[in-house]
Amino acid sequence: MGVANRELELKLELTGDELGRIQALTALRDLAMGEPASQQLRSLYFDTLDRRLHARGLSLRIRRVGESWLQTLKLETDSTVASLGQASWKRPSRGPSQRCKASPTK
Repeated sequence: MGVANRELELKLELTGDELGRIQALTALRDLAMGEPASQQLRSLYFDTLDRRLHARGLSLRIRRVGESWLQTLKLETDSTVASLGQASWKRPSRGPSQRCKASPTK
């Protein structure tokens, strides 16, 4: 898998001033592929009460992008495992459901 096929997700929580300083860094602009874009996303993460998904290196979320919802299951991997196959699976979703209730099983 070449570098162009890899996704790097960087999540930051910044003040307006901090964002301005980062946007002014020419080194970051030189790394950009295309014009910067902003999106407002709403993400909801799910796990069992005893955090079994997290313990196994999994995360399950639904995310609203515009008017659509997308469900994603991610597997934490090191670079060796990620190069062997898929570590993230996505599919359309109808959004959050009140019928989905998780509780630990004994």
